[in-house]
Amino acid sequence: MSSPITSLKLAERLTTALEGWVVSETEVQAARRIVKSLQSRYQRGRPGGKECVFEGLLRCRLTAYIMSALRVERKHLPGFVNSSHTVSRHVCIEKGHDHEISNKEWGDAFRLALGKYGRLIDIPVRGRKNPSRADLYLFPTDGVVSLELKYVGPRRLISVVESVTQMHRYSAHKRSFLIVYAAEPRAPGLEEKMHEVEDRLRLLDQRTTGLIVTGPEIARVDASAYTPRHA
Repeated sequence: MSSPITSLKLAERLTTALEGWVVSETEVQAARRIVKSLQSRYQRGRPGGKECVFEGLLRCRLTAYIMSALRVERKHLPGFVNSSHTVSRHVCIEKGHDHEISNKEWGDAFRLALGKYGRLIDIPVRGRKNPSRADLYLFPTDGVVSLELKYVGPRRLISVVESVTQMHRYSAHKRSFLIVYAAEPRAPGLEEKMHEVEDRLRLLDQRTTGLIVTGPEIARVDASAYTPRHA
């Protein structure tokens, strides 16, 4: 990396990279095909959800942007942006991108992040046996930035109460993002709901940014034959 990347700088750049993003039908179909091929290897053939396709699209766009705009080298990507989700790590729909990294490298780096940040990643939730995790984490020089992804169908809105409850789990993070994929036609009032989530969290002293990505409806990815992996 050419210079230290703070959470403030990262938040500004993430907003630049994702705000106003409109996904095409071609991009969605390309991502669905890749998810279907990957789920046989990494998910024992279990069907992939709509958010898995969205996450794959986002990670492809985000990693390419991080490499170009923030000058993060490919070998440093797993230590800078990562999660436990295996399929979305490997989705790439652009021939010019250069973020192909082995699952072992992603996994090793995520385990290191778990060791370093502990409960900032594995977040205890009262009444639940397993900890909660964000969909994606970024690790600037001064802490943790989390991304929570949601898919909403055509003319659908998010629940403000549920979104605030979920996002408040990330209150110890330097920054948090709620990124919603709104399938077209987008519901009137969605932007106002996002602002309401931001405002309620701000009253709780949490810095959360809501962003809306627009695109065609994403179909669920069907189950596929399981291919055992050896690495």
